[in-house]
Amino acid sequence: MHSTIAAAGEDCFATFGNCLSRLFGSVSSAAGGRHRNFNAGISQNFTGPGVLKGLTIRADVLNLFDNVYQIRSGSGVGVGAPQWGQRRGFFIGISKKFG
Repeated sequence: MHSTIAAAGEDCFATFGNCLSRLFGSVSSAAGGRHRNFNAGISQNFTGPGVLKGLTIRADVLNLFDNVYQIRSGSGVGVGAPQWGQRRGFFIGISKKFG
């Protein structure tokens, strides 16, 4: 189960859930199944003249609090090792609309 919470027009959102799965049955919360991730992002659109027109600059932080969580337990058919969710990541982007 994954859920996303977002306020209208906001770039801040959170995901939470239990993403551990096995071939049969369910994983208990004792196996570390439940987690919450908080991600944040901000963007600025420029509408000025010249090269600034249509320019957007964006910055995002994924897993803001660096929550460590397991996404696969390593059990099941063809799975040999547990896997873990993404650690904290910082991303920036620049985009330009032409036309």
